[in-house]
Amino acid sequence: MEFYYFKNTGSAQMLDHAQNAQLLLCKEQEAKYRFEELRQQDICQIGEYLKEISMKQEKPVAVEAALGNFVVFRFYPEGRGIYEETWISGKRNTVTAFGISSKHAMLKMIDKGLKPGHSFSDLDPGRFVLSGGGFPLKLKNGLLVGSLCVSGLHNDVDHNLVIEALDRYFQQMK
Repeated sequence: MEFYYFKNTGSAQMLDHAQNAQLLLCKEQEAKYRFEELRQQDICQIGEYLKEISMKQEKPVAVEAALGNFVVFRFYPEGRGIYEETWISGKRNTVTAFGISSKHAMLKMIDKGLKPGHSFSDLDPGRFVLSGGGFPLKLKNGLLVGSLCVSGLHNDVDHNLVIEALDRYFQQMK
């Protein structure tokens, strides 16, 4: 895994077709997975789903679910620890700062011509991570109320695990 920090290099770099499709999918997912209300027990249930999904992976991921800045669910399987905690913290900070998934933020930065290996111009680069696995928990009115983050696998896989857990939660709510 690599940390992604970005700084404007002055030259525009448009997303390729696959990346553009991923960006559109991120936007659709963020619009789809919104809540009428969200309580601690709801976030814990989503965290439990993520834990179950994680344990089916060859290498389980670390999981965190937060309401605002209050962590209500955390899971670190054997072999996961401070490294994943650092990644999760960065993903949570990115979601909180931008109100979008960490994967969405990464793709937006690439689309604006910002390149890996540089830093945000006004943000502490050690505190923000542009990599899949952080997802905003928003109410239907768009208010950001929390985050769901995982770390431990490739950024696309981390993102997809979060989506799988959210999909399971919303299916269960029907």
